[in-house]
Amino acid sequence: MEIKVIDRDSCRIIKKGVKEALAYVEKDFDIVFSTDNGRYSSTEFSFKLTASVRDSSGQILTKEERDFKLFAPSNGIDATRLGSTFRCRGIEYKITGWVHRRHRYPISVIRCRDGVGIKFPVDSVRKAILAEF
Repeated sequence: MEIKVIDRDSCRIIKKGVKEALAYVEKDFDIVFSTDNGRYSSTEFSFKLTASVRDSSGQILTKEERDFKLFAPSNGIDATRLGSTFRCRGIEYKITGWVHRRHRYPISVIRCRDGVGIKFPVDSVRKAILAEF
């Protein structure tokens, strides 16, 4: 297949081809590649490609998940709470990670009823977790 002009559809095709080609590298090195959004013009296309290793249990941790395990304990939240749920104002949320660049709202969660991603401050999550006990 020859691509003369890069547009949204050709970007999707290219990313899919790159991911398929990298499947062999994933098998050889036991590593996982993921692609993210990119930018394109009529003549060029760039996108983010991330390689991740598996942890001791064989799971792949995202940067947010790794950062949660790193930063949560020093902020009074047990690192094992990653992936667990808590209730705040009657709504249930699931903890998905930590973004340390977001100083006011570093904790990433998803609202369980509809899967919407939300940012939370540390104090709110800590208080909600303590209220469960």
